[in-house]
Amino acid sequence: MTIAQAVENFDTENPNEIPYSLKIRWLSQLDGKIFAEMLTPRGDGDFSGYGEDTPSDTTLAAPDIYGEIYVYFLRMNSDLFNREIDRFNNSAMLFNRCYKELFDYVNRTRRLTNTTKISAGDLIV
Repeated sequence: MTIAQAVENFDTENPNEIPYSLKIRWLSQLDGKIFAEMLTPRGDGDFSGYGEDTPSDTTLAAPDIYGEIYVYFLRMNSDLFNREIDRFNNSAMLFNRCYKELFDYVNRTRRLTNTTKISAGDLIV
């Protein structure tokens, strides 16, 4: 899924007046989280973020089968932005489910690198 597709899907399902630049910042936050928590520890590069000058045809980090995660994340942030707390809670639940499914998929399909440090409390392996 590309940035343009994620924003278009969100805008189609949720008509809004949120600036495009804010939506890009939210997408950048999510892909930053995906890279930091899932991809970089597996040697899949680093992420420098998206800005208003990022081409709209840029491919997002999650595979297309998990593309709904971007719509859920935009919806969740939109609900919070608009102070719609009940809707936010529902959107957050959907996002968290999808994020866990993505995390499980990455764990099944990609190995951690030999240099990845794994911590459990005070113990670092």
